[in-house]
Amino acid sequence: MRLGEVTVTKLDDFNLAIHIKTSDAQYNVRDRNNLKEMVIFILWTKAARESEEKIFWAKQNGVVDPQNTLANHIKINNK
Repeated sequence: MRLGEVTVTKLDDFNLAIHIKTSDAQYNVRDRNNLKEMVIFILWTKAARESEEKIFWAKQNGVVDPQNTLANHIKINNK
C-alpha cells in the first residue's frame, strides 16, 4: 500500500469514487486465528485501478500502531 492511496494532499482533492471514507473501515474483525484485525476497503489503487482491494492490519504495540494513528487522524480531522 502506498500512502497516496489512502490520503489526499488537500481537502478539495477528496473524491468519493476513489478515496477512503470512515465507513470503509471495519474494526475488530477476527482473522482465521481468532485475532482482532482491521479491514479497510479501498475502491481504487494505482496498480489495480478501479478494482476493489482490502487492507488488513493488526494492532501493534507502541507508536507504530496503525489503529491509534487512524483514530488520532479521525479525531483531529473529523470536523
